Amino acid sequence: MKKIKRKPLIKKLDEVVSKIVRRRGSCIKCGSRINMLNCSHWYGRVVQSVRWDFDNVKCACVGCHFWFDGHPHEHTEFVKELLGDLNFDALRLKANTGRKLETYELQELLTKLKEKLETCGVT
Repeated sequence: MKKIKRKPLIKKLDEVVSKIVRRRGSCIKCGSRINMLNCSHWYGRVVQSVRWDFDNVKCACVGCHFWFDGHPHEHTEFVKELLGDLNFDALRLKANTGRKLETYELQELLTKLKEKLETCGVT
């Protein structure tokens, strides 16, 4: 059996999650539908335990994404207000585990997210 490589799985997961998130169609902060939309992470993509967690990723226009990156305290407060204290704390705990997903977990997640992508009509 051929060994499955992690890097292509991670790249595909990033693509699928980005499509799902951008399907929202407007920036989570300003509501813009015109400016190029990005998949914005509160905890950066290096934090694999929440890299593809929908509480951690939001749709943001280029301007607001740039603003989030330049204003970490305000970004934190924005996310906290958006999620509520309980979900915010759960996300923080999950992010601070330092856990990397196993290759089989990446595969399972990709399958699940591809199904979600199909059901929400994103291509």
